[in-house]
Amino acid sequence: MKLPNIPSEKVPAGRNPEDNVMVRDGGSKPNLPVGALPHWELARKYDLINFELGNKITGSGFPVYKGKGAKLQRALIQYLNIYHRSW
Repeated sequence: MKLPNIPSEKVPAGRNPEDNVMVRDGGSKPNLPVGALPHWELARKYDLINFELGNKITGSGFPVYKGKGAKLQRALIQYLNIYHRSW
């Protein structure tokens, strides 16, 4: 009862990604342009997040948001708090 997101008994056990079974797929997948960067590279390119400092401070994968990245993170938190309260 205390474990969140307990795997379904219908999910087969596997040892590697090849053992994974596609159960359901939904939505449309975007067609990214050639050379599109992943989010961690965009954050580094635009100096929004410092992953290395976060790792150094916490010893884990927590990011340090800075500048506009910190403002965006805070704005998203406030938006989601307001949105959630309106339910």
